[in-house]
Amino acid sequence: MCRFATLALVIALVANTAIAADDLHPIAADMKKKLKDPAKPFTVFVTVKVKAGKEAAFEAAFLGCAKDTLKEKGVLRYEINRDADHPEVFVLYEKWKNLDGLNDHLNLPHTVKLLKELADYVDGAPVFKVYTAPGE
Repeated sequence: MCRFATLALVIALVANTAIAADDLHPIAADMKKKLKDPAKPFTVFVTVKVKAGKEAAFEAAFLGCAKDTLKEKGVLRYEINRDADHPEVFVLYEKWKNLDGLNDHLNLPHTVKLLKELADYVDGAPVFKVYTAPGE
């Protein structure tokens, strides 16, 4: 069952077609379910365990994507952090102006390329946590 869930997540990550009724990327559609108001800013932490020996390649792929992502209108913050105790674990910190900003990002060529590359680097399913600011 766990392998099926991982496979399903990877398929959703690399899909570049909208499957939701709102024409949202699968990841954005999942985020929408967690947001009270998709028009307001939100933060996403993604914890990723990388396959042994693939850490440098994962970092390079992410940093390449980050340069283009930081130029996008809908992004407020986009960075990678590596666990000091577990160097195979990374936490991605993303802050978006709104759900449309994230959805636009997920459909841009640099992001599509990164999501396709993830299948070669990731060990297990990434864990997504969504946060909103109090009062938002």
